[in-house]
Formats: sequence, structure tokens, C-alpha cells
Amino acid sequence: MARQLISILLICTSIGVHAEPSRTVMYLINQPMSMWQFGLYQLDNHLKDISFFQNDKLTKIKLSAHALYNPVINRILIHVMPPFDGSNKPNLVFEAESVAESKEYCKDMIRSVRFQLGNHKTLSEKTSWNSFMCGYFTDDNLKNAQEPSNICNELDSLVEIRAWIGIKGGETIHCNGALVSGSIYFSQ
Repeated sequence: MARQLISILLICTSIGVHAEPSRTVMYLINQPMSMWQFGLYQLDNHLKDISFFQNDKLTKIKLSAHALYNPVINRILIHVMPPFDGSNKPNLVFEAESVAESKEYCKDMIRSVRFQLGNHKTLSEKTSWNSFMCGYFTDDNLKNAQEPSNICNELDSLVEIRAWIGIKGGETIHCNGALVSGSIYFSQ
């Protein structure tokens, strides 16, 4: 009896259960990924390892950053924030004492992203280069006649970096700037 029971259990467990993918899964499997989607994915993945440059010096502090596309304003937005500690509060390294100090932190965060995306120019130098953006969104091995000749310049011009920093007392400074521009704008 025990042998028969073991035999039945072995037969039952060796028969695999097969389930077909759902309609939703099949729909997603059959959709191609565009170069645009893959480029945003690669950019966002690169932003997970942004080091903070303070006063033009590399620090060991890692910033929190991510990218998304806003079709309403036709911009790739890179949001960069101070790192968070385990309590979901910004790292105290970034808690500014004044508006002026907060603006300096904000500028340094934007400069950090610019630098790590290929903008190695100082703010006083005129920019006449292309960032790493083109490498995320195009494939040099797949050039075709339909690809715009100015694709790298256009990709660079689509990127806007946005940052914020808190000031002791609860106020927040927001700043933003283009990837290939030296200008940084502030608001409270």
C-alpha cells in the first residue's frame, strides 16, 4: 500500500502544471520597445550612481536622481534630490543654514548631474559639445537615412535638470537648468 501511495505521489508531482500567459502578459510581450523607451531606461539607470560634486570637488555622497519624459512640455526632466537617510529625511549634509547656502547646494547638485552626463565644461566656458545622451538613445551600428542629422544636439536640448534643497526652518529652494547651459534658475 505504501509503495502504491509513493508511486501515485511521484506520478502526480512529476506532471508539470502548465498555465498560458494572460491576455495582458501576451499584449506586453508582443509590444516592441522603442529606442526612446530604452534610452530613458538607460539614462534613469545611469542616474542611480550620481556622485555629489561640492565646490568642484568629488565627494563620496551619492545623490538621488531619476529621469522621466514630460510630453506636455517636450522635456526630459531629471529630478535630483539630496540623499535620504533611513528616516526618509534629507541627509543633514544638505541642510542649509541660509538661502545663499541652499542655492550653492542646489547649483552643486545640478553641476554634479551635468558633469556625470558628459558636461565637463566650467560654467564660464561656452558649451559646444554633446553629452552622453546620444549614446543612450541611438545605436551607432544602426544608423539609417531616417535618423535626423542633429539628433545628438536635439537630445541635449531636451534635458532639464531640477533640484531642491531644504533650509533649516522648513523653507525649500528649487533650482533648474538645462543640461548644456551654464544658467541655473532659482525659486522658493
